[in-house]
Amino acid sequence: MVLFIPGLTNAVAWDFLSEILDERVQTFLSLSLVLTGIGVYLIITVAMPHGAQKKLLQEGDFTVTNKFFKSEMAGNAGINWRSIVAIYLSYSFLTMNWERSWIIWPVAAILFAILLIALELVFKKDDADSTPKIQE
Repeated sequence: MVLFIPGLTNAVAWDFLSEILDERVQTFLSLSLVLTGIGVYLIITVAMPHGAQKKLLQEGDFTVTNKFFKSEMAGNAGINWRSIVAIYLSYSFLTMNWERSWIIWPVAAILFAILLIALELVFKKDDADSTPKIQE
């Protein structure tokens, strides 16, 4: 089915394309559509079941520790970016230096990435047996 759709599309468009493109370009276009169909088929039949298996078995990104870490960081990320927006707008409106105030965004993104990596290293270092340390 996946390979049928690009082939059908190409067959329908062949009359329109023959007036615009030469034969070699049409051939390469047909080949690229078929390869795209094969790629989509492989993603659906291989990658999606593999991801579902990892999720069910709680492996990789779906371990209890990683899920706990992501849920904790989700709230902190919102606070962080809202603070950056407030700083950016405050600085920009007070100084009217809009052409230079954009530098806040890449600096904030790099610092946030460093913070995430550091927290992940500390969090996972404390977690030797792959169970989260939840204090309630």
